[in-house]
Amino acid sequence: MTPSSPDDPYSAPGVEVEHSPLQSGAGFLKGWTIADLVFCSFKFVFIPFSIIGAFTIKPGNVLKPTVSLEIISQTGILIFGVTGNILLLLKKRMGLPIAIVATLFTALHILNSAYQLQLTLQQVSDHQRASFMMVGAGSMFLFRFALNGIYIFVLSRYWKNNILQ
Repeated sequence: MTPSSPDDPYSAPGVEVEHSPLQSGAGFLKGWTIADLVFCSFKFVFIPFSIIGAFTIKPGNVLKPTVSLEIISQTGILIFGVTGNILLLLKKRMGLPIAIVATLFTALHILNSAYQLQLTLQQVSDHQRASFMMVGAGSMFLFRFALNGIYIFVLSRYWKNNILQ
């Protein structure tokens, strides 16, 4: 317990507080946890398309070996991401390591996507088309790195603020 601060609008003068929303950033943590829960839930839609894609890719296609890793990484994000985020929202300590495993599956998915891009670019002979692919892929990678960087920050706040049971 710490004495209230005059800078903290959520506490009354002279009242000791354990964690006010301003100190712990509770709204920020909850908001990003819900956002990540939504992003992980999108995998319910993406995984079936990946499975269908696995059956439609011809045996000689250079992307064929990467499809299994695509399905595995998306399934890991779905299972561990949804489970971890729900447990974090319930303030359960076990949610933290499960959410960390989800971030590892996300890293695997990003690396696999980068490898798929490399394989695809090797097949493209038109330099202008390849340039547009690089710009689009680069934007996507920057966006994913930013989102995952913020999420890793959120996980570190859960750990540092010790708000899990």
